[in-house]
Amino acid sequence: MFNRRKKIVMEPVESAEQEFFKPKLIFTEDMLLEKEDEYLFRYHANQLPALRSNQLSVEALQLDASTYPVSVISLFRNTLEHSFQIDGLPLLMLDERKQLIGRKVLSTEDIPEFIAMSSIPCWLDFHEEEIFLSAAETFPEKITLLFSLEETHHLELGESLSTEEQKRVKQVFYSTPTLTSEELNVLSVSSHQADGKLVVLLLIRNGYNQSIQLGTLPVELYAEDQVFEAHHIPIQQEIEAHTTIPVRIELDVTHLPHEGEIALRVAR
Repeated sequence: MFNRRKKIVMEPVESAEQEFFKPKLIFTEDMLLEKEDEYLFRYHANQLPALRSNQLSVEALQLDASTYPVSVISLFRNTLEHSFQIDGLPLLMLDERKQLIGRKVLSTEDIPEFIAMSSIPCWLDFHEEEIFLSAAETFPEKITLLFSLEETHHLELGESLSTEEQKRVKQVFYSTPTLTSEELNVLSVSSHQADGKLVVLLLIRNGYNQSIQLGTLPVELYAEDQVFEAHHIPIQQEIEAHTTIPVRIELDVTHLPHEGEIALRVAR
């Protein structure tokens, strides 16, 4: 267990190949560490592979997911020649299967400054809205942290979705590459049948440089390539440029001549 008590600085270590570096381990004055924790940080810093020059990396060392916020002790490493600050840099959390399970936008409150050519411990809190696992899903024992440099569209969640639906929407939204061309795109988020109704979550993504008013979204109910019904779902909300909105569709399927699962798709 890492605690916070004392201060220590390690000298930089350069690997045998000159284009790779192991940045120096630094504890700032506000990190109060016990001696045991100093050794643990040293051990992890020495075990991690060397970095190329001008590289930024983050390693998760310890995870506490017993309650919210989920706490992660991590080591931020960089081989940049100049110190810098970050504000608005997304940090992704992946499980063992490399599936996205969380996302946090870093600010200077998380890390006031990246010191040039350094490894710095950081205590991160992922709040409930930053974790995408449902209440029924088990938190993985091992996670991976990654910086994300991809620019994303604006996600406009609204207020009609449940907490679990919002988590699933954010997971799909941040796992999918951002539109890079002017197009309108519809993504499936989830689909399930309950009490004779088909409930579907979709994401409508506007890649254009202007707002779009759809009016309606044509969809079909089908099974095994057989179309049973066509519907026009009202979309009253104007979709702003480079913006994604979720759409929740709930349709009665008890009258359809099919006993198995019914699916929904956007009509061509």
